[in-house]
Amino acid sequence: MRKRASPGQRPGVAPGWYGSGRWPSAGPDGLKPLDLRGAFRARIRAYPKATRGKIGLALRHLEKDFGLPHRHRGLGIRKLTGSFLEIRVGLDIRLVFQNRADCLLFVMAGDHDEVQKFLRGL
Repeated sequence: MRKRASPGQRPGVAPGWYGSGRWPSAGPDGLKPLDLRGAFRARIRAYPKATRGKIGLALRHLEKDFGLPHRHRGLGIRKLTGSFLEIRVGLDIRLVFQNRADCLLFVMAGDHDEVQKFLRGL
């Protein structure tokens, strides 16, 4: 008989790897907060309304599913240089962020070439 997961723990997840399945700083709903800095928000405002809607949807999915690999597999999350990661929004837009202890800090948005230029400037 399979052992039932304790409250707050996802079934089938070893405590040593993901712990309780929640981020230490996550609220009671298990979400890891997003930190959208001013320059990042300004860049997002420059996109058309339909694109901003797609970006908002991707951010909501990321906030809910980050840290749960089987759920965030389709979000297009990829590790970049150092502590930076990216999430793809469609074929042409990428959002660059850092996974910090207290939040996901978004630092820039752009296409592939703009992301490469940003990374070379670090």
